[in-house]
Amino acid sequence: MKDKITDKATAKLFYYLILSDGKITDEEEEKYVSICKELEIKNTYAEECREECKKKLSMIIDEDDYDDIITENVQDVIRDDIDENSFSIWSHMIPIKLFLWDLLCVAFSDGDYSAPEKKIVKKVIRAFDIETSLYQEMVAVQDTVNAIKAESEELKDSGLPYREVQQLDEELQNRIKIIEQSVMLMIKE
Repeated sequence: MKDKITDKATAKLFYYLILSDGKITDEEEEKYVSICKELEIKNTYAEECREECKKKLSMIIDEDDYDDIITENVQDVIRDDIDENSFSIWSHMIPIKLFLWDLLCVAFSDGDYSAPEKKIVKKVIRAFDIETSLYQEMVAVQDTVNAIKAESEELKDSGLPYREVQQLDEELQNRIKIIEQSVMLMIKE
């Protein structure tokens, strides 16, 4: 397994993933910004990558081209990263396990891990020779986190007394933090 990816490829792959299903949600945009910040990808650089990805979509001739254009550009980013990676002494490098986790965080951020998003994630897994078991474990964790978030939303609309809702919601949020801490330990292994 390749152990790192450049910040440039990271930002672009995140954004192509967001674009892949044809709809950009506020949750995906917010997750893109927050993860780029967390990974110390400069705000201006993240914005440049976003605009470059959107500009590449201008090559679309008709609806049938959308998936092809996304796929071609994802392949180009991966190829360029693999070619440049050994020469990337000036780039900020992201550990591949952390990249995969954050890629899945972006994919799951709108509550819908769509088929086009899965296609991109699987392409990344193959290209960077990431263990399938790691991917499956991370997807299972994301499913669990999303289920807890859904439970939290249902709780807020339950009509229970505020104090009770607040206590239960704090417990749910605590579960999410524990899960995320566990993932960070797994990433560091």
